[in-house]
Order: sequence, then structure tokens, then C-alpha cells
Amino acid sequence: MAAACAPSLLAYNVAPSATFLNQALALCLWGLVAAACAFEIRLLPDQRRQARHALLLPGLALALLLLAALASHLQGSLPRSLALSAASVLAVAMVLLAAGAHAGAASGPRAQQVMAWFAAGWVLAGLLGTAIAFVQVLAPQWADGTLIARSGTAGRAIGNLRQPNHLCTLLLWAAIGVVALHELSARQHRAAAALALLALAAGLVLTASRTAVHLKCGFWSSEKFVSSSTGLRAPASATSDNFFRIAA
Repeated sequence: MAAACAPSLLAYNVAPSATFLNQALALCLWGLVAAACAFEIRLLPDQRRQARHALLLPGLALALLLLAALASHLQGSLPRSLALSAASVLAVAMVLLAAGAHAGAASGPRAQQVMAWFAAGWVLAGLLGTAIAFVQVLAPQWADGTLIARSGTAGRAIGNLRQPNHLCTLLLWAAIGVVALHELSARQHRAAAALALLALAAGLVLTASRTAVHLKCGFWSSEKFVSSSTGLRAPASATSDNFFRIAA
């Protein structure tokens, strides 16, 4: 949970990068998560094959993006520092993808426990981010720059990530986490899930970000691609069209 929450809640920053400490903290904490998955979760041979199969397509996509970032410097005009920064983040994403596939291939209560903690971390981060968003928009005088970042645009929430699009992305992942927890609990906490989704929706409105629309289209396209290419379909309440139908 700390890996999801702490980086998005850290408001303290140093010049010249307003989010360097957030990024460094995220890399450290998620590195610990990846190491814990590797050392604590043991897989059988069949499960290892399943993990490698799950890694194939998303790993290839990340590898292509990494090569594109490097090519933007070697064949284009992107500065080397920016190209290496993007490539490094994509390499870290590949490590975390491998850790997730490793944990997902495990069977039994341990795998469900890992997923529950992962989802709960994003839900908590999203709800706390929503609270910060309300302060930045409705009571900006409470934002001291140390615990809560000051918004540079009146009436628009930026969270402690200091970017409305980043906050919007965080809140959307929190909504996914709510749906995941709702499924893991066998849909026993419908009212709590509905309230959480409504709070996150309010936070999305305060960001005034178009990222929500773009990611919605991305989720929908991914679902259609997976469904058409594999024949698999996500549970009805886990699709992008049904995030907020839990509240119905």
C-alpha cells in the first residue's frame, strides 16, 4: 500500500524538479515490492510458464516503447538525458510487469492477498488524492505547500503530483482498484464501492482533465482487442463500461 500511496501524497519538493522526490520514492518502494514478489512467492513449473506467457505481449510493447525512446535521441532530436530517463522508467515498468505476472501466476490465497493489497493501495491513494483535490479547489488557503501542494490554476485540482493529468490517471487507477476489491469480496460491499467510485468521480471533475476520456477509450479498445483475439472476456463489473454502474 505504501508504494501506491506515499509517492502520490508527498508534497515536499526541491528545485529544479517539482516531482523528483515523488519519482525517487516510487522507484524505491516499487523496487521493494518487486523484490518481495520474487523472494516470497514460489511458482511451480507450470505456473512459471503461465507467467512467461502473460509477459509476452505487454513485455514486447514495453520493449518497443523503450527502443522508440532511445531512437528518438539516436535518430531524432530528443536530448540524451530525456531519452535515457524515459528508457529507464520503461525498464522499471518491465521489472514491475514481470513481478506482477509472477504474483498473478501463483495459486491459492497468497495470490489473492497480493492482489487485494495492490488494489487497496491504489484505492487509498485515490481517495486521499481526492481529499487533497477538494482542498485545492474549495479551500485553497489550507494548501501550505508542505503537506498539500498549492495549485497554480485557480479552481483546478493538481493533487500533490502537481499535474492535473497525473492526478486524473491516479484516480482512474483507484477506480479500477475499487472494482477489483469489489470482485475479490464477492460483491459483498456494494454500497462502499459505490461511495468510493462517486468520490473518485468527483475528484476527476475537479481535475478538469481530458485524460479521463482518452484513457476510457484506451480501456475500451483494450477490452475489445483482448476479447476478439483471445475469446476471453472480463467479468461484467470489471469492464470500463461498468466502473460506475456499481453505484446504480
